[in-house]
Amino acid sequence: MSAWSHPEDDFCNDGGLDPLLCAELAALDSETATNNPAQINIDIARSPIQTLLLYIKLGMEHILPLGLDHLLFVLALLLSTYHLPRLLLYISIFTLAHSITLILSYANIITIGGPWIEVLIALSIVFVAVENIFLKNISAMWRVVIIFLFGLLHGMGFAGALRDLNVPDEYFFTGLLGFNLGVEIAQVGFALVVFTALAYWMKKSWYRQRIVIPLNVAISLIGSWWVYTRI
Repeated sequence: MSAWSHPEDDFCNDGGLDPLLCAELAALDSETATNNPAQINIDIARSPIQTLLLYIKLGMEHILPLGLDHLLFVLALLLSTYHLPRLLLYISIFTLAHSITLILSYANIITIGGPWIEVLIALSIVFVAVENIFLKNISAMWRVVIIFLFGLLHGMGFAGALRDLNVPDEYFFTGLLGFNLGVEIAQVGFALVVFTALAYWMKKSWYRQRIVIPLNVAISLIGSWWVYTRI
């Protein structure tokens, strides 16, 4: 890629561009300014492994600490089951679904996106939390279908975040894979930590009344507030 004249790196401060590109621009900014526009080639040299690790890190950061809405959805799933294998099944279905739309949306094969996707993501959180409050025994098949459908929505949100990073074309597939892996590592890690913390209390007769329902009420209220503010 090329830049004209003496580029500034101010637009890199929000983390919206590839960090190696920003480093190159910062280095150019440190050079002596010239009044004569000149074309400057910027060479981003990074191995596939370095690219993969970079975008794994960026994917993890999109969930921890930036993806509170996605984490609340995972927490609502966790609060709907007492069994770790079933929780891992739910997360696997969620992963499959959002991987599909992440790839299709980022590759511009489907173009559904924009602010309304964020509204629908917030609504998905409210829906699952309210189900947890009022339905004590939820059919596993019904929950799998709901998770898959909502996972498709979340994948569109992930695609928007990845698109904002402006992944260079030559790193498209590696960046896409790394970002998705980073998202999954953060989600599964969060779920395992919280499930482990709650495992002892799950055996108590009052677990649903004192922990499951209050937490889902809080999740549904936060999700409802997000629906309002995003609209």
